[in-house]
Amino acid sequence: MRRLFDILAICVLLGYAWLATRSQGGADDPVWQRAKARGVLVVGTDFGFLPFAQLEGQQPIGYDVELVEEIARRLDLTVEWRQIGYDGLFPAIDPANPNQVDLIAAGIIQNPAEGWRARYSQAYLDGGQQLLVSSSNPITKQNQLIGSISVQLGSPGESIARQIFSPQQIDNSPYIEIAAADLVVRGFSEAAIVGNLTALHTNNRQQTRTLASLSYEPFVLAMPITAYELQNQINRELGQLHAEGWIAKLNQKWFP
Repeated sequence: MRRLFDILAICVLLGYAWLATRSQGGADDPVWQRAKARGVLVVGTDFGFLPFAQLEGQQPIGYDVELVEEIARRLDLTVEWRQIGYDGLFPAIDPANPNQVDLIAAGIIQNPAEGWRARYSQAYLDGGQQLLVSSSNPITKQNQLIGSISVQLGSPGESIARQIFSPQQIDNSPYIEIAAADLVVRGFSEAAIVGNLTALHTNNRQQTRTLASLSYEPFVLAMPITAYELQNQINRELGQLHAEGWIAKLNQKWFP
């Protein structure tokens, strides 16, 4: 009986060793293996989605274009871009799609409802709502705000403002987010609630600063559910790009 247990234990250990060996290099990730064999990462995007992806003549440009091409370069891959309408991006990574792409990138916010067919990278950018004040305003806490809070009419920022501030403080006259931030820059409002992409514009110009982050909306890259090794490779490179300050420079370029 003891010998039988020893044999079973050895079989279990051999099984773990086989799985570990098979997992090295993403041997059972067909997407990663396909990309490595071709030397090409096939990426779907919507070139009408500014500032993430657009065409300048025939040349792809944009935030996501530069990000993906830098990641691919570090993985010794080139990029083949495919134009896909925004509504068709997630179907393009569906395992049942015979024309499946390796990755999609077009200002995608992580969507749990697509988790049955998509894996997501770590966040490279936050699109959540930010509470802005003038860069010269010395306050450090949002409960110190006593003036008006500008928000875009009907925006997520307005919904958040109504949960935090009194109705008398809220100015929802702006029809676009940048106008809400501009009221702070010009001194007509003490604060504004805007999405982080708008906040980056005025913060990078040192006109405003973020007093508090009020929500979190991670921008991510998405890939087929089977692409676990591609996910690992991309996350490793994203971590390095953040650590090097490369993404901070990309933010300054595309949200000046």
